Amino acid sequence: AKVTPRTKAIVVISPNNPANPHASAMLDVQSTDKGMLVPRMTTAQRTAIANPAKGLLVFDTNTNTFWFYNGSAWGPVDGNTVPSTGIILSETENNPALTAAGFSLIGETKMLVKPTGGTGSFTWTGETSLDGAPSARTGHTAVWTGTEMIVWGGEGINGKLNTGGRYNPETDTWMPVNLVNAPSPRSHHSAVWTGTEMIIWGGYSSQGTLNTGAKYNPNTDTWMTVSLSGAPINRAEHTAIWNGVDMIIWGGNSSTSPTSNTNTGGIYNPSNNSWQPTSTINAPVPRTGHTAIWTGGKMIIWSGYSNNSRTGGIYDYNNDSWVSIAQDSSLCLFQNGFSKPSSAIWTGSDMIICGNTCGANYNLFKFIPASNSWSELSSIGQSAFDIDNDFKSVWTGDFMVIVVGNLYYNQRMNLIYDPSSYSTSTVSAVYSFPNYGYSLLWATDKAIVWGGYTGEYTFYRPTNVGYILSRATHKTYYLFKKN
Repeated sequence: AKVTPRTKAIVVISPNNPANPHASAMLDVQSTDKGMLVPRMTTAQRTAIANPAKGLLVFDTNTNTFWFYNGSAWGPVDGNTVPSTGIILSETENNPALTAAGFSLIGETKMLVKPTGGTGSFTWTGETSLDGAPSARTGHTAVWTGTEMIVWGGEGINGKLNTGGRYNPETDTWMPVNLVNAPSPRSHHSAVWTGTEMIIWGGYSSQGTLNTGAKYNPNTDTWMTVSLSGAPINRAEHTAIWNGVDMIIWGGNSSTSPTSNTNTGGIYNPSNNSWQPTSTINAPVPRTGHTAIWTGGKMIIWSGYSNNSRTGGIYDYNNDSWVSIAQDSSLCLFQNGFSKPSSAIWTGSDMIICGNTCGANYNLFKFIPASNSWSELSSIGQSAFDIDNDFKSVWTGDFMVIVVGNLYYNQRMNLIYDPSSYSTSTVSAVYSFPNYGYSLLWATDKAIVWGGYTGEYTFYRPTNVGYILSRATHKTYYLFKKN
């Protein structure tokens, strides 16, 4: 290489002749197949340099990054240099590298960290606070707003209720729901969350079934009555889904008699407070206690109590029309004549159901609406009692959380199903966990089970305790601020 002194004291190191150094550089090192080495040393050696000059550059062999001295402190040259007053997080409170880089510890914070494990990453992490909680109840509803769980209605030890509460799982605190203009006391009603309001409709009163309802706005803590004009007939134990624009009510029991099930429905638009009926042409047979899911364009009805509960239908919202769900006699789901109600979730492409679908076995089946076909996924357990099991399930975005209780026996099961690997794991049950009539919802990163009956056989009672099944864990991080 040739070292060539130039005018204005420019020095160029280059294999080229002439070298043509850049006019802005005092030293121009040119090469297309070699690099330049700066002094390499450990962190201890770097920080031991006496009176380092501003702009001094070295390579730290402990951090494997270039470091420079800014006149008061060393800082890494990594393309992400933190400006003055910038804050970064550290997993350790004592971080000599950050201190040496000119950062000072200013505090700590807790953050939710999502585990990377499979179905075994779920754990019961605690109970909901009883301080300010709604009274004990069953047959209530619960919706998730994005920040709060709103519990409303149900039946307590003294009868039907029209009270409720708002639970914040991050602070473990409750706030009451305003009673002014609230719907009349009821249980086994429906509730949907629209994005801004909770809509309550139908249910059992102390005198019979209802076809009234109201919209609750948590931002203003106020209620507004749902119109009765064009509303569906009275009913309870029906289903309600929110499709992004309207609430769709379907099925249920129109009186206190088991023979009074209906296969009618209604579409409610909260923006103009109006109803229109759903078609009954080719609709599923009347039923109660069924499931309803929204696919993004259609509503799927399945199972329930009826004269043939192994049936269902697909409702096309845009065309107001029904298509029957196909039967598959090769599956035990369609072989035993009578099926107990099950729970269902929508994965984004398929409906997965869980229940006592094959005798005393807990089975999972997948329904594919695109092909109107079924497949059996797995048998996930067996109940000693194949009557009055309460199946609830929620979809987390990648897992199906299943909670199973029994009205008459102190029997519970909690399962996590992973459809990507067709695997199931059991989460240990919580002592005093409710047996029946509880609510289950997915709250961003956790499942919350609340209320319902506890006890065994003929001695059971409502509760106002909730249990939290967490997928994420709280982790402490330390805040360092750049000086």
